[in-house]
Amino acid sequence: MKGLFRKLGLTSGGSEADLEGESPYDNVITSTAPLTSTTNGAQMAKTQKELVQIDNDTIKVLIVGDSGTGKTSLIKNYTTGKKNVTRPTVGVEFIQRNIEVGEKSYKCQFVDSAGQDIFQSITQKFYHGSHAVVIVYDVTKPDTWHNVRKWLKNVQEHGSESVIVNVIGNKIDIQARHITTEEAKEYCDKVDLGYFECSAEVGTNVENTFDETVVHVLKAAGVKNPIIEK
Repeated sequence: MKGLFRKLGLTSGGSEADLEGESPYDNVITSTAPLTSTTNGAQMAKTQKELVQIDNDTIKVLIVGDSGTGKTSLIKNYTTGKKNVTRPTVGVEFIQRNIEVGEKSYKCQFVDSAGQDIFQSITQKFYHGSHAVVIVYDVTKPDTWHNVRKWLKNVQEHGSESVIVNVIGNKIDIQARHITTEEAKEYCDKVDLGYFECSAEVGTNVENTFDETVVHVLKAAGVKNPIIEK
């Protein structure tokens, strides 16, 4: 089995339990004038009456998007403060950050997925167990923006009905951007997705973006007025 995991590319916290059962989650567990999310919610099934369940106080967030969009750099920036991670992800990696909300502690488990098509059969296993999915694109590369629709389709096909979906336009520190804020925000408003823009390179709006994603999950779980302690 361990050889199988090496073949699948499960790293940094993957275990043999990850492939058993319906979901691999069963046993797995600064900036200036930041742009914030759209005001339209960011939840794909806002009419759901049932509250989102947060088992073992663990919030599970899947990060997807094309290879090279800066997914790992964003997560590392949020969880460890490190920037500009250039090593490509192989398969999936688990990265965790503990947060305090009032007097309660939560574990935020981020699943960093590889963007290459060869690894998508692995990534699909993590959609269903996720409380939120974050789709990352590179504002300087139009192809990565157009593929946001592909990633959203994967969420719709494999995610739960109550999953929260946010889109991040990364690398806004680079002047040669091709996707405008207005274009991206208009699309995300239309399909009811939360929209954020960040720079993993310099840290612009990273903390706020992931904090808001976590807060959306907590609100969907019935937590009243959640505020993340700093």
